[in-house]
Amino acid sequence: MPAPHVIVIGGGLAGLSASVALADLRLEVARRFWAVVTADAAVRVLTEGVARAQAHVTDVKARLDAGLRRRRSSGGPTRLAGRLVPFDVL
Repeated sequence: MPAPHVIVIGGGLAGLSASVALADLRLEVARRFWAVVTADAAVRVLTEGVARAQAHVTDVKARLDAGLRRRRSSGGPTRLAGRLVPFDVL
């Protein structure tokens, strides 16, 4: 008969004691919990970033409508910081 702290599966020894298996399970549960918490925070940050970007676009459109900024009429791309950026993004 095996020692009481050893898990027996299918008549043989599994090689892990119950305390080691329980510690491993606790570690895995804690790791999964923090993964969910981190993912939730990431979603919140990205949602706030999208909201801020949408507010900026709304502000720029309002400035265009008010005439505080002129709309580029060529419709072609321009060079901005070494990369092509289309004019008619808005």
